[in-house]
Amino acid sequence: MVSVIIPNYNHAPYLKRRIDSVLNQTYQDVEVILLDDSSTDNSKEILLSYQRHPKVSQIVINKQNCGNTFVQWNRGFELAKGDFIWIAESDDWCETTLLENLVKPLINNDEIVLSNCQSMLISEEGKIVYQTTNKKYEEVLKGVDFVVERMFGDTVIVNAGMAVFRKSVLVKIENRYINMHSAGDWMFWVEIALHGDVFVSAKTLNYCYRHSETVTLNAEISGKNILEGNDVFRYVLSQINPDNKNIINAIKLRVYLYLNQKNNFQSLLIHKHVKTEIINLHPTAKNIYRKIITKRAVRAVLKKLY
Repeated sequence: MVSVIIPNYNHAPYLKRRIDSVLNQTYQDVEVILLDDSSTDNSKEILLSYQRHPKVSQIVINKQNCGNTFVQWNRGFELAKGDFIWIAESDDWCETTLLENLVKPLINNDEIVLSNCQSMLISEEGKIVYQTTNKKYEEVLKGVDFVVERMFGDTVIVNAGMAVFRKSVLVKIENRYINMHSAGDWMFWVEIALHGDVFVSAKTLNYCYRHSETVTLNAEISGKNILEGNDVFRYVLSQINPDNKNIINAIKLRVYLYLNQKNNFQSLLIHKHVKTEIINLHPTAKNIYRKIITKRAVRAVLKKLY
């Protein structure tokens, strides 16, 4: 059975679409756990309208807001009775075949601890902002290889709804994610992946909605997205001891992410702090940063000339 955890906070406009996309899955061996972190909109009424549905096993509505998505995740894990867990964020939605595609590999191969598909990021205007991809239609990777190649400098699992994992692995991880606010999900997937194999499907089955109130956008403004991502980088470095090539590639990703987000920071103070953290990330980081900045400057000059 799959325990589907739907953590919610003030996502009333999207809740019905999300819950229905879960209940309408072609794979029906599921229990649905609905969690609300003391929403101030009409989320409670929407959630309670599903209390008689046979697939809904729990509806937990907090009296006080805990202020941390990952605390809510943990609450869901404690309630989950299934062999597998799917965290279906409350403002997202998916294809009805998502579970059918992601659960089968977990059932057929006990070594697989994490199964994920591809995800599409949709703006408020309905435009495709970003889409994850995979070169192979399907593949199974050793967790260590998956982490080093795809989860070191940045995460390929950009949304919790694109992944299903084996519940039994939870007792093996260090729960470093629980005190994080931005990159906690990235840290969580790294910790899970390091305890087995990872199945990857190239199918786009998950859709995440990016609006002005998303945690991701707020994390970019505050710089937490970069700072906590650096913590994940250091954790991977300490656990796997990657080779120099992988370290350089990961640092490049960190630098590019910083450069792409720096204009969104709330203040000059945040900008300076984040820049310092990027440069001091690793003994080779400062040199890599300078090379990237120089290359960008040359390109800017050439663009003006030609």
